[in-house]
Amino acid sequence: MDNIAIIGTGYVGLSTAAILANVGYKVWAVDVDESKIQTIKKGKSYFYEPGIDSFIESGIKTGNLISTVNHKEALQNCKIVFSCVGTPDLPDGSTDLRYVFEVAGSCC
Repeated sequence: MDNIAIIGTGYVGLSTAAILANVGYKVWAVDVDESKIQTIKKGKSYFYEPGIDSFIESGIKTGNLISTVNHKEALQNCKIVFSCVGTPDLPDGSTDLRYVFEVAGSCC
């Protein structure tokens, strides 16, 4: 099975990483926020989602869930990358895609 990198550990990214790790994929969960990564490494989520802590704990115990701030390390080990970064609204109501483009640029 190919390794997967998930960039961004918000509601979508962390939930997806925890589930994929529990079905057998090796998943690198990457975020720029060290405090989020440290919480995940302790087997916990920093946001409320029923049942997610058990998925995180299980993924860590099996070695399938690796959380890191080092995107280069994660990307060198993965053939599949999910960008799960924020896309906040700009003042004019359009979508701010700068984080999406940053991730895409770092993958090449």
